[in-house]
Amino acid sequence: MTAIQDFSRLCVHTITTKPWSIDEAAAAYEKAGVTGISVWRDTLTDHGPAGTGQLLRDHGLSIVSLVRGGFFAHDTAQARTKAL
Repeated sequence: MTAIQDFSRLCVHTITTKPWSIDEAAAAYEKAGVTGISVWRDTLTDHGPAGTGQLLRDHGLSIVSLVRGGFFAHDTAQARTKAL
């Protein structure tokens, strides 16, 4: 028996498929039937926010969130700087 895979409600973070570019991720997610994407800010550099948004919509992807990294929770500015 063949299993039917329905990825229509799946959302993938671009960090999950790093080191793919946003172009590679968009094409691969579309081909796999994934319709949702969470975009990490570092992937915006090639196309900018508006261009990246258009690219993703052109691939049938819904942008679920814009994600950033770098959560360094420290009590002092010096400790945060050291963590960076």
